[in-house]
Amino acid sequence: MKKILSLLLVLVLIFSAVSCAKQETQEEPQTEEVTKEEPAKEEKTEEADKEDQVFKVKTFQDVEVSYDKVPEKVVSLNLHTTENLVALGLEDKIIGTAYNNAEPLEEYKAIIDAFPKLSEKYPSLEVLLGAGPDFVYGRSSAFGEKGVASVQTMLENGIMPYVSKATYTEGATMEDTFTDFEILGKIFHVEEKSSEIIEKMKSQMKDVEDKLKDVKDRKKVFVYDSGTDQAFTSGSSLESDIIMHAGGINIFATEKKTWVKVSWEKVVEKNPDIIVINDYGDISAEEKIKMLKENSALSEVNAIKNDRFVVLGLPDVFTGIRNGDAISYLAESFYPEIFE
Repeated sequence: MKKILSLLLVLVLIFSAVSCAKQETQEEPQTEEVTKEEPAKEEKTEEADKEDQVFKVKTFQDVEVSYDKVPEKVVSLNLHTTENLVALGLEDKIIGTAYNNAEPLEEYKAIIDAFPKLSEKYPSLEVLLGAGPDFVYGRSSAFGEKGVASVQTMLENGIMPYVSKATYTEGATMEDTFTDFEILGKIFHVEEKSSEIIEKMKSQMKDVEDKLKDVKDRKKVFVYDSGTDQAFTSGSSLESDIIMHAGGINIFATEKKTWVKVSWEKVVEKNPDIIVINDYGDISAEEKIKMLKENSALSEVNAIKNDRFVVLGLPDVFTGIRNGDAISYLAESFYPEIFE
């Protein structure tokens, strides 16, 4: 009897071992299948990451531009765009500038003066291509008929262009300035610095707004840019928005175009309290003020009678690093009694 029981026990143990071995053999291929799938997952992730790195913007002339790499050789076509790049800490990437028709900010002057100058105004396309940029940044005029080349032409020559949004947007506001810095931050992977610049400007705007909260009668402002027979002035533009944030009203802000020519009779009719002089180029602000004072048609204008002139650098009113300071400066000039 003991022999029979021993024999049965041996048979049970043998059957159990065979069953376990068979089960393990069946499970092994499943483990191999999972292993084989892992590289496919990794490939998909890498492709998605590559897709995420391409940043697209629909810009001036309704052209979509893809920024698929961080630019390394940059040409800036206007002083305010050059200052923006320097403010973002990108001066080591700049290989050339153009149209430096005003004084740079003092803190950037030594840096900007050291950059190669491609042209006094806009360079030809041939000169630009000779510099070998992979990125070109400027305001809309740089990409217009009298500029260097269109956005599409830049793309066809292997250049990533970026056009300052506020310079081709009718009725541009400070929000467009913020957008420009946000986009530049993404293109150059300096989002933290661009956010810092935006927050500083917003803080400046809030400080001015708080100080002017009790002002009931806003100052009427006429912007004199240039012109003798007629006045070339700021219309529906970023400059008008800057003036508004400073507590003033541009008397020609309702004009549909960004820049407009108006008759001296219209200026007299609107009778501004203050005249803002856009300072740039070969004619000094002092010469412009002298010309306005000598214009007999303007003799009864309040701003002329009360000698209320405010001089503002032209780069201050194009989208850029100066905009926050421009709002503070204009507010202090419009309402000195509040800021004493």
